Amino acid sequence: MAFTAIRKRMARFEREAKTPCVAQSSNIAAIYGLEDEGKRFLVLELVEGETLARDQQGALPVDEALAYAAR
Repeated sequence: MAFTAIRKRMARFEREAKTPCVAQSSNIAAIYGLEDEGKRFLVLELVEGETLARDQQGALPVDEALAYAAR
């Protein structure tokens, strides 16, 4: 079943997507869109810099995660 077909999941997706809009922090990417012509998606602000993707490196060590959070 598609993710968007489950109402509970979509409600949570929308709620979580709208929450950072309230925070307005330089550490949180702005969300510019959620839906267009019935299609759901996230349009996020492009933030220049190093990626936080860790696909090949495994879990982020706690001390490194805390350093990111403190920025």
